[in-house]
Amino acid sequence: MADYFTFMLLLISTSYLTKCCFAAKFSDMRELYNNLTGDHNRYLRPTDDQSLATTIATSFHIVTLQEINEVKGTVSITGYFDLKWKDVSLQWNPYTYGNITSIVLPLDLVWTPPILAANSGEKIKYIRMKGSSVRIEHTGTVIWTPGSRFVFTCSINSVNFPFDQHECMLEIVAWGYSNSEIVFNSTFDKVMTSFYSSNSEWELTKTKALNRYLQDGVPEIVFILHFKRRPVFYVFNLILPASLMALLNTLVFILPQESGERISFSITLLLSGIVFLTITQNLLPAIALPSLANVCVFLIGNMIISGFVIFSVIISSWLYYKRDQYIPVWVEKFGLFMRFPCYNHQTSVPVTWKRIAALWDIISFCIYFIFCIVWNIQCITSLYQT
Repeated sequence: MADYFTFMLLLISTSYLTKCCFAAKFSDMRELYNNLTGDHNRYLRPTDDQSLATTIATSFHIVTLQEINEVKGTVSITGYFDLKWKDVSLQWNPYTYGNITSIVLPLDLVWTPPILAANSGEKIKYIRMKGSSVRIEHTGTVIWTPGSRFVFTCSINSVNFPFDQHECMLEIVAWGYSNSEIVFNSTFDKVMTSFYSSNSEWELTKTKALNRYLQDGVPEIVFILHFKRRPVFYVFNLILPASLMALLNTLVFILPQESGERISFSITLLLSGIVFLTITQNLLPAIALPSLANVCVFLIGNMIISGFVIFSVIISSWLYYKRDQYIPVWVEKFGLFMRFPCYNHQTSVPVTWKRIAALWDIISFCIYFIFCIVWNIQCITSLYQT
């Protein structure tokens, strides 16, 4: 048993000493560099059998979401790709070069796929990092991790703002090659989020990666990103204040006529509603398809209610300050009936224009207050359910 342990100890020591003796030197690295780059042609697709396609293992890592611009219909993110493929002209035996198993070469010295974002929201350009490098393993596997800021188009549907969700696609193609020459193979079925920093306005709910081909046979890989807006800010700074102002607008009928502030109060609230609508329209694209944003319909409805309130206030003031002493019979009967539902014709109650105006205020307040409550609850519920 002692001999067995002695033999194992000698074997481990020999293995360790062998590795130390064959440690890579600078001369080995220089010789390997010269041999790899000496006659290497970076313009030729690195596949031994040119009838076969070069398979590129692809994954995308998102780092940050910078902006979703609803008006321009673009999404801006930062991230990087992890691309791997086999280059048969960049293989070597590690034992020949001091056990070197990998080397880092400048990007311009080796073949790289010409990839670009097909749905770029800015100037279309190849995805290349100036001055970057690639790592090459002794098996010929090339590892390239280009990163950049990507701005790409996205169909923004803001109907359900601020409870909207968007599905955006980053479409990457190998420009100039066909699917018989290059094939993208997604390493994962989703976008990697290991280094993702959450956004304060948008939540990244789910991702997906798909391999497909364009109609003309250009190889393409698509990364799908689902974003959901965080609605708390807009709820407390837009929807709730607009609802509160709509309710305050109905309280104008409680103000005394003698104050002379009724019309100015109503117009001020109407203008406030217009300001909220303007702010909302600046946040959303100027489109009407498939329909207007629900929040715009909500604010426009409150503005219409405010307009009718102003009209009712004007009618109330006209009735209150009416100098004509003659009151039509039907107006008098209506006033008596509304004030005393169980009155009899023998009851003598004087009806004046001021009392008619007060009755008009009561009826208007009840109608507009109930209608405003129902409208706001319905709109907010529909916004939340979407």
